[in-house]
Amino acid sequence: MKGLGKFGVLLIVCMLFGMMLGVQLMSEHAGLSETKPLELNKEEPVREISATPPTPTVADAEFAGTTNFFSELGLTLASGAESAARSGLEGLMTAVRNGINKESERHDESAESSY
Repeated sequence: MKGLGKFGVLLIVCMLFGMMLGVQLMSEHAGLSETKPLELNKEEPVREISATPPTPTVADAEFAGTTNFFSELGLTLASGAESAARSGLEGLMTAVRNGINKESERHDESAESSY
């Protein structure tokens, strides 16, 4: 019985992953979204955080009453999930590339490869 439950969960996860992959491929094919290439830099990007919050403008005041809470929440969660997934993929691809190329922190990064 446990084996059947595990098989069912695995089947559902595979189906959900396949549906997400299909939706992504079809939206790219239809031109609705374009993928961003992964940035495989060796150094971490420095993000500057400003100490002062941005000042609201008149245009912001006009639309202040017409915001949709759930839409904004969805956009925030989606951008956070995208950032987390992208940084995870970049880290994974960098680790794989370093593992394949036998690069490590011991080697001088400015030296040319012997290949």
